[in-house]
Amino acid sequence: MRRIAAFGLMLILAGAQPGCFESVTEAPLELSASNIAPPQGLHADVGDGTVAVGWRPVAGARRYRVYRAPDSPDLFTRVTETADTVYVDTDVQNGRFYYYAVSSVGSNNLEGARSVDIAAAPAIYAIAINGGGAVTRSRSVTLTLTAPVTTAYVQISNNAAEWAAEWDIYARTRTWLLDEPDGAKVVYARFMDGGGALSPVVLSSIALDRYAMIEGVEISPVPRVYRPGATAHFRMRVEGNELGGGASVSFENYSGSVVLYDNGLGGDQTAADGIYEADFVFPESIRGTDLGV
Repeated sequence: MRRIAAFGLMLILAGAQPGCFESVTEAPLELSASNIAPPQGLHADVGDGTVAVGWRPVAGARRYRVYRAPDSPDLFTRVTETADTVYVDTDVQNGRFYYYAVSSVGSNNLEGARSVDIAAAPAIYAIAINGGGAVTRSRSVTLTLTAPVTTAYVQISNNAAEWAAEWDIYARTRTWLLDEPDGAKVVYARFMDGGGALSPVVLSSIALDRYAMIEGVEISPVPRVYRPGATAHFRMRVEGNELGGGASVSFENYSGSVVLYDNGLGGDQTAADGIYEADFVFPESIRGTDLGV
């Protein structure tokens, strides 16, 4: 038995001579890569110190691996592995670009190829109505928008559930029309950069107050029956110390109206005192009209 073993050993050693393995194919040292598809539809939502990366589910994927590279898509490192289809990254700095790519991991624990990368820069976004004022006397207001220089588009709405179909070119200020009627108003805005990253929805509120309760109207001089060409002074008091607006007085048998202001002009004695006044010259068409206001 010992001789047989020795002879077998000699045969094995004799086969290990140079040139004997030239026709043998080299065996791979690693498992072959998985053929599971990479995630599609990568998108990013950015906010103050956050980037939320999302993607569509991949058939057969058990988990996803998220990779990030700051400043340049050259040095990706894995930041998380998750079963979700969204990853919220809070380890980021406002104003700095980050690149993201995601791969799928199948049931065999093999990782597929990475997705196409996307870039996003977290930032602070804001909107202000009339410089942050609490009340407006006009539906037409000025919006001041705060967004980073990378912002390309903006959408604005009076209703968070209804957005315009088209995005507007981003500009820091713009005129906006509030909805009717008077009362508390909210304006919403969201932003998008050139790479398609979306901001969170931001909002600002203001009270639209164009009307006031009238406490009384006075006309001088008396009597209240005037000839054409005569001048009368109208004076109106309102509740709540409403300042700087406008009012009007109309009366029977006259198609026009008397416009009163609180701006110190046109017969108004003191600007912004909450008393609306005007001097009115009666036309020929008002002859004999009784101003029983």
